[in-house]
Amino acid sequence: MDGVEKVKESRIELLIKFTKRLERWQNGILAYFVQKVTSALSEGLNNK
Repeated sequence: MDGVEKVKESRIELLIKFTKRLERWQNGILAYFVQKVTSALSEGLNNK
């Protein structure tokens, strides 16, 4: 059993939501560590 399964079985709603968010953004998070590039510049321009 991996950590994600343990979290889902824990029934701790806040932890489950956090884990789902990590799963959703996993590719982007890992891409940062591989490529050292973020979308911060474009995000900043879009928020002006």
